[in-house]
Amino acid sequence: MSKSLLLIRHARALNASHHQADIDRALQYEGHVEARNLGKFIFHKNLKLNCIYCSPSLRTRQTWEGMAPYFGEPPLEWILEEKIYEARLQTLTQWISSWDQAWEKVGIIAHNPGISALGSYLDSTSSIALPPAGSLYLDLHIDIWAELYEGCGQLRWYEPPNSIE
Repeated sequence: MSKSLLLIRHARALNASHHQADIDRALQYEGHVEARNLGKFIFHKNLKLNCIYCSPSLRTRQTWEGMAPYFGEPPLEWILEEKIYEARLQTLTQWISSWDQAWEKVGIIAHNPGISALGSYLDSTSSIALPPAGSLYLDLHIDIWAELYEGCGQLRWYEPPNSIE
């Protein structure tokens, strides 16, 4: 059985202030709107995800909070994952390779450049640069997560935030 992966870059965030850590950056007003619109859009795709992993940053958590109401009841399991905050491609691929094999469809809400690099790595026919609140969905030609390799994915859809309302 194949696997599928939903990749989401957090919605638009405020710039960091002098005394603020990057991890504490919040969403702009527009980012909250983008997150809700993204939740509605993904709901209509009827993906039936097993879970969503989320970076621990405030902006990724707020993105999930805006999306979550559209995933219905029972609530979709979401997991805060320290490893994906500012993670690079190698960290992401090693981490994905260790996932529960029973999961078939998983989402990740994270940051650039790692999340875009992961999309480009998995579908090597595409050069992917996810903007804030951008999302893409890949079918992976693997039976277990540990088989993850470059080019194992096929891009099913890519949605920049300005196309979602």
